Amino acid sequence: MTDKLPPNLLQLFTARPPLRYLPPADVAPEKRKTATVSGLAAFLSAFDTIDDEYAPADTAEQAKEKRRAAKLIRTQKYLREGIEKCMSSNLKRS
Repeated sequence: MTDKLPPNLLQLFTARPPLRYLPPADVAPEKRKTATVSGLAAFLSAFDTIDDEYAPADTAEQAKEKRRAAKLIRTQKYLREGIEKCMSSNLKRS
C-alpha cells in the first residue's frame, strides 16, 4: 500500500536514527535517602502545656462585624461634623 504514496509522504514513514543514550538523572530507589517520617507521639507532650499568651484570631465573620462597626462609627462622626459645619455656617450668615 505504501508503494503507491508520493515521495513526499513516503518520507514521513522512513525510519529515524536511534535516540542517543543518556544515563538516568535520578538516583536508584534503593540508594535514595528520604526524610524519615514519624508519628505524632513525639508531640503529645506539647499539648499538655497551656500557653497563657495565646489569643485566638478573629474568625472571618468577627472581622467583618468589626469592620462594619468601625465604618458605622466613622460615618456617624462625619455626619456629626457635617451637621456642625452647617449649623456654624448658618449662624455666621444670620
